[in-house]
Amino acid sequence: MITLEFSTFLGRFHPLFVHLPIGFLVLAILLEWYENYRKAETKSRLIPIAWLLGALSAATAAFSGWWLGETGLYEEDMLFSHRWLGIALVVVAFAGWWLKRKPEGRSKSMQNGINILLLAMLFIEGHKGGNLTHGETYLTEYAPESIQRILGTRSFARKRSVTVFRYT
Repeated sequence: MITLEFSTFLGRFHPLFVHLPIGFLVLAILLEWYENYRKAETKSRLIPIAWLLGALSAATAAFSGWWLGETGLYEEDMLFSHRWLGIALVVVAFAGWWLKRKPEGRSKSMQNGINILLLAMLFIEGHKGGNLTHGETYLTEYAPESIQRILGTRSFARKRSVTVFRYT
């Protein structure tokens, strides 16, 4: 059994691990779309390899994220949805690898469907994770007021100046 201190240590690697599946899975999808654009007869063997590396690294990120969530440092409601969407993303990534490893006989709509589903999950999951670590107004806090109005995120406590720290 992993001790609380050691699991916290591993959990703190989550911000590092979380970027690997994003890179591998987006690369796999872009490679596939490029080959579709080129109308390649056979798909590159790199596509299922990138999917597998993405799925494995997503599982690693999910485990470390689960342990980080156990520290009690995050709001439970936000953590719940982020945690379970992350687990679902791992499942979809492995399903994508399973489909992509032998794409013959699979419909294009199924192939593209899993790509779009995974990309949507990555964007939503990344947004939820960013909200957990940076707060819900991080992206829009310094946006022009017109953009804040459009998004409905107008920040009335907005800082008007930026402090620059200098090390001497």
